[in-house]
Amino acid sequence: MATRRAYSQPQAGGYASARIRKVLGPGTLPITTTDLVTGGVVVAARVPQGFTVTGINAVIPDMDTGATLTLSIGDSVLSTRLVNASTAGQAGGSITTLAATGNYYTYPNDTDVLLTVTAGPAGATAGSITNFYIEGFIANP
Repeated sequence: MATRRAYSQPQAGGYASARIRKVLGPGTLPITTTDLVTGGVVVAARVPQGFTVTGINAVIPDMDTGATLTLSIGDSVLSTRLVNASTAGQAGGSITTLAATGNYYTYPNDTDVLLTVTAGPAGATAGSITNFYIEGFIANP
């Protein structure tokens, strides 16, 4: 399955001084039924080199007619770095807690943040994830 890039706006870079709070992300991330298969990947955002993660927020709609959908958020090295197998998409809900592997993680390079379907839904329903933001700061070089 091909990876689909879902953001269109320019992604923030390492502008301003170190340790000034930055909030990155697409805001709204459209998810299609073809994305909702086990192993499906959507590029949600891009974080700049030196970005240190301190928080995450996403409001997930009900995208499963059953109760099997799990979503992870991470990168190409560790797909569960920020969120590990959230069930928020089964009935709708929000994600506000980072996985331990993501809390204060500093990205060594410009990196795509990936939404991965860890387990596909019983019945896929397209929807848009809203308020999808990753919070953090740029570490000192």
